[in-house]
Amino acid sequence: MRTIFNRLRKLGAIKEAERFEPALRRTCLGRLAAMSSFLVIILCLAAWVIVFLSMQNSGAEQYISGSILPQVLCIAFFGGLVVVILVGALLGNLLRRVLWRILTRKGK
Repeated sequence: MRTIFNRLRKLGAIKEAERFEPALRRTCLGRLAAMSSFLVIILCLAAWVIVFLSMQNSGAEQYISGSILPQVLCIAFFGGLVVVILVGALLGNLLRRVLWRILTRKGK
């Protein structure tokens, strides 16, 4: 349990952009790497909205009664948004770390 706590503490303390030289952070690639989490979250949100709209138009009225359909769609939409934001943040952070590793290797 102590190792898990130490690892989580170390993960929270890592600020990758501050470890690197300011010149690298100011480049176009450095800025893209820094905002990759945001871009991935936005892409995941757009994909979820498209998927939800296509699911809504697929004929869900046949399987769910008309009186509870709006509630079910509301819960599905906002629940999906939360899940998509979490997944997008995890994927974006992973992408950002990979990009920073690539950038620092090429700089050396």
